[in-house]
Amino acid sequence: MKKRKIVAIIQARMDSTRLPGKTLMSIGSKPLLWHVVERTGTSRYIDDIVIATSTNEKDDKIEKFAIRNNIKISRGPEDDCLDRYYKAAKKFNADIVVRITADCPLICPEVIDEVLKEYIRGGYDYVTNTLRYTYPDGCDVEVFSFKALEKASKECKDPVDREHVTPYIRNSRKFKTKNVENDKPVDPNEYKWSVDRIEDLKFVKEVYKHLYNNGKIFSYKQIMNLLKNKPGIKKINSKVIV
Repeated sequence: MKKRKIVAIIQARMDSTRLPGKTLMSIGSKPLLWHVVERTGTSRYIDDIVIATSTNEKDDKIEKFAIRNNIKISRGPEDDCLDRYYKAAKKFNADIVVRITADCPLICPEVIDEVLKEYIRGGYDYVTNTLRYTYPDGCDVEVFSFKALEKASKECKDPVDREHVTPYIRNSRKFKTKNVENDKPVDPNEYKWSVDRIEDLKFVKEVYKHLYNNGKIFSYKQIMNLLKNKPGIKKINSKVIV
């Protein structure tokens, strides 16, 4: 039986409403997007990583970043992110797609692998940890088949659903779906690990300052332990609304 190709597609753009240019802002000596790619790449199951950005000229910087760092790149519509994902998955022959967004520099490879393991063993079309949130905001993972993505791309007509990529799959009875839940559930409103505002970036930088050492990937549990031992770090962006 032919091995199915698992491709992580990282959705990225420069034109953020709340924090423009955040995708390439520095965390330590590297851009935020670089850390997302590095952490995603340590998954035990992912075969390939692609950055999916828009054709807007503002996102030329993301393409240049990808080329400079030998990362695969695909470009598509700015607002129709579903089509952008479909084009990227088709271009790089994905059988299984892992959806990650570029505002998650603390994305955890062990969480990615938990979701992937459930997808692989369960015969699902779509597996995620976001149907019911039990992980920190910023640990979001979605895994789905290319066939499900293709079907959604052809059938979904709602522009809002197309912008958000997966609502058609998540909310349709045509697809077999599953949610992966944290063994120790947390309130994502208490743990804001994605970067939407400058306070979030300051928080992430502080986490990296304490845990990132010579490219060693720190774990979800290490982050939780850090915040337990140094609660002041968590307070940096505790008033930011998710």
